[in-house]
Amino acid sequence: MIRHALFWGVRVGQGGSWGRCDAVYVRRLHVERETGTLGALVKGVHFPDLASDADLFNRIRSILNEHGVVVFRDQEVTVEEQKAVSARFGDLESHPLVQGIDGHPEVIQWTRSPTEKVSFGEDWHSDNSYKERPTSVTCLYGVDVPPYGSDTLFACMRRAFKELSPTLQSFLGTLTASHGAGRAFSPEDSEERKLRYVSKDKSGRKYKFDFEVLRKLVSHPIVRTIPETQAKALFINQMFTYHIDGLGKEESRHILEMLFSHMVWNLRPVLSV
Repeated sequence: MIRHALFWGVRVGQGGSWGRCDAVYVRRLHVERETGTLGALVKGVHFPDLASDADLFNRIRSILNEHGVVVFRDQEVTVEEQKAVSARFGDLESHPLVQGIDGHPEVIQWTRSPTEKVSFGEDWHSDNSYKERPTSVTCLYGVDVPPYGSDTLFACMRRAFKELSPTLQSFLGTLTASHGAGRAFSPEDSEERKLRYVSKDKSGRKYKFDFEVLRKLVSHPIVRTIPETQAKALFINQMFTYHIDGLGKEESRHILEMLFSHMVWNLRPVLSV
């Protein structure tokens, strides 16, 4: 059983040792690649320090920019500390359709029992891509993590774009795709999901019904440029992307299916944490 592992869907860290140089204390960071594609385990960091130590935060942000996912293990983090560090990356947001925990609307909690077959976020997705300003960084804190199973997986969209042919890269760079929340959160699709709009389920989740959010479609470029690095990445996903704008239904479906397969299964390894 792993307790208190913390990881970001765009950066990570852990640990606590110090070194000395010219009478100035310098924090030693040890960075280990998790795969050849993405992900880094960072040792030598007490996670809550990122909220107050500007130099440390900038170094971790640089590691996140390079590796896409950062992991900190063996951390004891309060909700307030998790929010304080997350706020360094930008304004905190409340999930538009999932109720936050009491007193902290920006934090959602989920629990999965050993016998539960379907939980939350079960398909490949980019968090909240159906919003006009999608989530840029997600901070996940694992309190009780089983020794195997129920893994959180990450795939590298920078590499997914890079491995496409130049011709296809150019074509996709001219296109946008429509994203929506309705397919993933519609109360009509399952009795279990419908009940979450009425009361909390056994995992502690309760949905907030917002017809406008459920019906709205938002267009985003299929190829996005990451501001900090200027790297290009694919920005579509199975859960929230409905169709490619301006193409026929079958044209859109075939291209998206090809890209989804390429993004996840043709580019092993994915990162499991």
